[in-house]
Amino acid sequence: NIMRKLLLSVAIIAAFSTTSFAQEAKNPFEGAYAGGMIGVNSYSFDDLDENISGVTYGGLLGYRAEVSNGVLLGMEGYVQGNQANKDFVVSGITANVSSDASYGLNATLGFGSEKALLFVVAGWGWNGVSVSALDQSASESDNGIHAGIGGEFVLSETINLRVQGDWQDFDGASSIGGSAGIVFKF
Repeated sequence: NIMRKLLLSVAIIAAFSTTSFAQEAKNPFEGAYAGGMIGVNSYSFDDLDENISGVTYGGLLGYRAEVSNGVLLGMEGYVQGNQANKDFVVSGITANVSSDASYGLNATLGFGSEKALLFVVAGWGWNGVSVSALDQSASESDNGIHAGIGGEFVLSETINLRVQGDWQDFDGASSIGGSAGIVFKF
């Protein structure tokens, strides 16, 4: 009789402990992360008739916290190199316009389950642009609103596949692009 009560007590305690542990299980997208991305960006300038496009590549570093069941808020920083460039002929002179490095800081809002996270980002970014003609060159950096939407998909306990589309506004220009990469969770 005492043994039966002891076993019943242990079973009840174990059931409550398991339930509590399951409720405190960490969302697979919560915590610190870093990753690498590669994609394509297209830049539109108010003063030019055509866009310039090219490969973009870079990295990101961030942190997300689950604020409600499946809802994550976070911050992330990014830096990208850009290969977008194009030659334009203006009054008989050939000028090359190219996009330089870009970087920024975004707030993130995501909705995640065990295997997938859909997210939006919004923040502020900076981008450099260079123009060269007749052995002369000039560079300028500008900044503006950055926004994006994407998804992450669990590949393993510490690795996610990430896809993302982005838009950024600059003074007299904007960019739109898409990228994919791998995110490592800490």
